Amino acid sequence: MTSAQQLLRSQRDQLLNWTCDHPTPLLRWLRDDEVLSPSSYLSLLEKSPSNAVAQAMELACVSEESSLRFLQVLREVQDYYCKDLHIWVDRHCRSNANRQPPSEMVIVEDQSSAFSTVDETILISCVESCVRLKES
Repeated sequence: MTSAQQLLRSQRDQLLNWTCDHPTPLLRWLRDDEVLSPSSYLSLLEKSPSNAVAQAMELACVSEESSLRFLQVLREVQDYYCKDLHIWVDRHCRSNANRQPPSEMVIVEDQSSAFSTVDETILISCVESCVRLKES
């Protein structure tokens, strides 16, 4: 089987294509999972989206362990991205399925834990609350 480092390097362009338009969830979860240091995370936020994701991938490819964690995070944030990324993750990250799927981690009834996860989650939960209020 291909190592995580080799997989990330060989699929770099495709992964960048799928994630660079909206890098915030990926970068934030990489920081939360300690794939990125706090200083690296802040530095990446100042870069263009495609450069931020590319550099995050380079930082993750330094070791096999961080590459595996990158793939685990990618699995967790796949719901923020296109269907093609879902298919890619299902095909290449099956062995990393030991963590909770994103649908159980993102927005749940107890929204207090979701607020610290990803900045976009706040917006999503606010919109859902407004919709529920309008309906009642």
